[in-house]
Amino acid sequence: MGKAKDITGQVFGELTVIKRAGTDKHGQAKWECICSCGSIYIGVGAVLRSGNTKSCGHGPTHCPQGHEYAKDNLRMYKGARVCRACSLSRSKAVYERNKKEGVVPPSHTPEAKKDASLKTLGWTLDLFNKVLVEQSSKCAICGKEVNLSKIQNGSRACADHIHTDPPIPRSILCSNCNTVIGHAQENPRILRAAASYIEKFSLETPAEATKLTVSAKTVGM
Repeated sequence: MGKAKDITGQVFGELTVIKRAGTDKHGQAKWECICSCGSIYIGVGAVLRSGNTKSCGHGPTHCPQGHEYAKDNLRMYKGARVCRACSLSRSKAVYERNKKEGVVPPSHTPEAKKDASLKTLGWTLDLFNKVLVEQSSKCAICGKEVNLSKIQNGSRACADHIHTDPPIPRSILCSNCNTVIGHAQENPRILRAAASYIEKFSLETPAEATKLTVSAKTVGM
């Protein structure tokens, strides 16, 4: 078999020949090519010249609408290529149609959004509403009435939970009490020591104050 013709630099479909890559078991010249998708493909010269092989086999490089499957415009869904530009266009069209017709998707209602937020804390909207009724809309610690305002305030209802994975619901607290136990690291000893400290300096006479002591040992430090 004669010397193989150098086809370096030639383009066959989406394949551009880079260099010679040895021979196959039949003695035919193999060539290393780079595909338009960036992948390296090794092919036999005769097959490349025949026109039967035009790419590395990656599939189409553009979506049906003509958008290129570039890195920033491509995502995979169930093994299939999805054009981000087309997906965004369809989403915008649905949004505009729903807005014009006054349609609110179930997942976008205030209730659905609140339920999704509560689930990250181990709660559900049904459980939150049930506990709120059981607590007569009052904080489980200080007893003051809580509110459901979206604006942060000291009386805003907070879905308290044990910080485990997954989180475990406890009770509903006002924002102030929720902040207090958080800053105290949810440590009962720290909270009891804080209570003793406040009591010590709120007693009427110095004599009564001497009966209480607060130290590092009290909080287990």
